[in-house]
Amino acid sequence: MIRTSLLTYKYPLFQDISILVEDYVDSEFNMVCEDGSPDEIGEIVVTMYRQCAEGDFSLVNTVNMNEYTNIITYMT
Repeated sequence: MIRTSLLTYKYPLFQDISILVEDYVDSEFNMVCEDGSPDEIGEIVVTMYRQCAEGDFSLVNTVNMNEYTNIITYMT
């Protein structure tokens, strides 16, 4: 279900992203997140979206670099 804020506001609300994450984790993995991680993910995604809309890709680049470093570390 797509929440109305995803369609009506200029930027999505982190609560809506959080609900999407919770629904996905529940349906795909049959798990319930009780640690607040969907809210954290929602906040990060909305922050990235807003920054990218303003032409600032620094957070995206940081996340990409951290993920790359984690992959290299795991492979060695």
